[in-house]
Amino acid sequence: MADAFVAEFALWGAFGGLISVLAKDGRFEFPRVQDRYLYLGSLSGVLFGMVAGLIGDDCPPNAFVWGIGGATVVQGFCRLADTKAKSLFGKGGD
Repeated sequence: MADAFVAEFALWGAFGGLISVLAKDGRFEFPRVQDRYLYLGSLSGVLFGMVAGLIGDDCPPNAFVWGIGGATVVQGFCRLADTKAKSLFGKGGD
């Protein structure tokens, strides 16, 4: 039962991420391989939206809204974790 809820929030977040990408760029860019690197294109916004949709609380509309701000939300949490780690363990190797 819990897996269905997780999938639902991931899908709503992904949909929000897709809407965000389309609103920002006005187009969808497919992933491509160039010089042995995989460029995700617009798929990165969808993936960030999925992760952000899972971070939000247990309400599909909220997962959708979190998905719209997916890249900002995930990057903000990563920045916060990096700041906390540096404060706990010292400066590190920048």
